[in-house]
Amino acid sequence: APCKTWAGAISKTAACGEIDALDPGGFGAVTITKSITLDGTGTFASILASLVNGIVINAASTDVITIRGLSINGFCNGINGINILQAKTVNVEDCVIFRFNTGNGITVNETSGLNLNVRNSVIRDNTLDGINTTSSGGNVNVTLEHVSLIGNGNGFHARSGTRATARSCVFSNNATNGIFGDAQTASLVNVFV
Repeated sequence: APCKTWAGAISKTAACGEIDALDPGGFGAVTITKSITLDGTGTFASILASLVNGIVINAASTDVITIRGLSINGFCNGINGINILQAKTVNVEDCVIFRFNTGNGITVNETSGLNLNVRNSVIRDNTLDGINTTSSGGNVNVTLEHVSLIGNGNGFHARSGTRATARSCVFSNNATNGIFGDAQTASLVNVFV
């Protein structure tokens, strides 16, 4: 059944299901707690995240989440575009994440290890980092493919426990660093470009 918001649709969608945007619109911020796909391909599907996180992912450590074809707009006062607390794998495909002034485009801060795959996406004009990853247990394994990180504080801030590979990516016009490897504890940081 059609719903007005991502949050309304997610409560009616079974785990491992898919929510598709049929018409153009802003469908609101959402918290994801199960395996699911949010797909805006083929229309202008967006999230306007004023004073909030656009998407919060706090699922089981066995869950796979896919975010595809969305524009996530921080409205110059949003917190994080995507805030990942826990999941097995998060796929971000064909998205634009921009104008988050109090946080990052994508933030990973989790405790048990996670895979983050970002493909064909633009993360730009965020005051802090385009992507910021850390783990206090396990590793954050990041794959970036055809990703543009432009005009952020740092393009990609790889913190403790991060292993990353970037292919055919652009790190440009970021205020501090394109890529910043920052192991604050004894945990590793590996970035292969």
